[in-house]
Amino acid sequence: MTVALSGQRSGERGFTLIETIVALALMGLVLSALASITAQWLPNWNRGVDRIQRSEAIGIALQRIERFVNKVASEAPKTAAA
Repeated sequence: MTVALSGQRSGERGFTLIETIVALALMGLVLSALASITAQWLPNWNRGVDRIQRSEAIGIALQRIERFVNKVASEAPKTAAA
């Protein structure tokens, strides 16, 4: 009669050291590829966000100028045409 080791069922085996090392190496390759792609993509994304924020700020400034001009024009004394 054979007794299985505690914590391990008979007929089951775990990962070997080689399998674990290969899995870690593959995961490292995938993560480094993702980091490289992200490093190239992120500056372009930030430039796009900056461009959008600038456009929004310009739009807000133009709206304020328009309101100011309309307010000044409505408060100006109206002169009769000669």
